[in-house]
Amino acid sequence: IKGGDIVECAPDDSEKKKKRLIRKEIEIAEENELGTTSESINSEMNSNTLEIADIDLFPNPSNGTIRLRFQIDNQEETRVRVLDVVGRSLYEKSLVDFEGTFDEEIILNGKGLGTLMLVISQGRKSFIENIIVN
Repeated sequence: IKGGDIVECAPDDSEKKKKRLIRKEIEIAEENELGTTSESINSEMNSNTLEIADIDLFPNPSNGTIRLRFQIDNQEETRVRVLDVVGRSLYEKSLVDFEGTFDEEIILNGKGLGTLMLVISQGRKSFIENIIVN
């Protein structure tokens, strides 16, 4: 797979998940000189992807204030972060032994414009979503 190649996904995958998988497959394939198959790439990605139910992130694009809601079924320390393009933390919240529903307004006014990354982590698993701030 090379940048610009089209990768077909199962029709029942969500659109966001397809875009993340395609983007990650291309990144890994470009970095991997050994020619790893996409089956092993998908297996590696899925083992490090945090499963989150019922995630809502709105509005996105935003003027700087967003509402984040999600459900996690595994009780474990959970970190919610928003990072800028160079990896600086603009928002961070650590939740000890968290399980259940997270519902919070995140205010990013004056902290950065453009594309930011929402990162939700438990242990070695993470969920990543882009946030656009105008």
